[in-house]
Amino acid sequence: MSGGHGGGGGAKGVIAILAFLIFLVAAGLAVMFFPKPTLNPPAEFDPFKPATSTNSGLRVAGPRRAATSSPASVPIKPSTSTQSKPSTKTNPNTNFTPNYSNNPGETVLVPMVPVSPSSGSNTNGGSEEPLNLPVGITKAQVSPYYGKVRVSSISPGGFGYAGQASLSANFDGTSAINVSNWRIQGNRGSHYIPKAVRVYEPNGLTPETDIAMRNGDYLYLYSGGTSAIGKNLRLNKCLGYLPNIDEFDPAVPKDCPYVERSEISKFTGQCQEYITTLGACGIPDLNDVRVPQTDYACRSYLENLNYRGCVDRYRGDADFLRNEVRAWIGTNFLDSLHDKVYLYDRQGLFVDYYEY
Repeated sequence: MSGGHGGGGGAKGVIAILAFLIFLVAAGLAVMFFPKPTLNPPAEFDPFKPATSTNSGLRVAGPRRAATSSPASVPIKPSTSTQSKPSTKTNPNTNFTPNYSNNPGETVLVPMVPVSPSSGSNTNGGSEEPLNLPVGITKAQVSPYYGKVRVSSISPGGFGYAGQASLSANFDGTSAINVSNWRIQGNRGSHYIPKAVRVYEPNGLTPETDIAMRNGDYLYLYSGGTSAIGKNLRLNKCLGYLPNIDEFDPAVPKDCPYVERSEISKFTGQCQEYITTLGACGIPDLNDVRVPQTDYACRSYLENLNYRGCVDRYRGDADFLRNEVRAWIGTNFLDSLHDKVYLYDRQGLFVDYYEY
């Protein structure tokens, strides 16, 4: 009986040994055919290395590369100020233009470079090479008064009214330009600019002198009509008192100085009432029944309310002389339909032209 039990125990030991040997063989085969993966040390971090992709297809964002110094790639940083960004357009009212510096958000002002006018520009007072020259006129034939005196308008006239050519002066300074004996020429002929009375004296003996045009002056040349004084003249603020003022054709304005209320307030009420009824440039009649006979101060005042009294009182005023000169040349050289009118100075040099 005991021998049977000993044989069973030996069989179990053999089976255990065989199982262990099989495990060792299996472990060896596993090591041989399935090697353990090697763990590499982490690579050094490169901040400028582009982003890489994982097996999942998702892009892994790396750190952003620092901006280069190329101006084209530098964005202008919006200003954090509450003020709006200045316009890059030049401000015509200043001598500076905005300019963005290399520092984003910072704006500096740099002086504008003055732009010289083109060689053909016509500046006030003339230029080296004026523009708009008519055919046949060369630079050598241009007057030094080009751009200073112009033919501003032409009216050829017609039935019942005179033809008119007007000149205007526009230049810097306080000097004057003598335009007498300048020639104005049209298709039908030409005429020389005459002389005129500068200040018409009450006695009527004032001689005509050369017409000197100041800045802002106008000269009107009439091919017809009549001068009430038989002479050409510069207007003044007392001409409205001339007895024959209505005989001027074309008419001259009546813009006499106003009568100050303080000057007549000491007169009788009857006298004041009469003066206020005279109107602008009104000439009093001392024989009028409305003029008080015993108000001698009133009558003395009325005796000087005329052209002579006005000239004596106001001729020293800065605005006594008007900016208009009128001349009656008597001949109509203007074409009634179309014409090109030229203006030449005393030396025969081209000043301006007008075409209609």
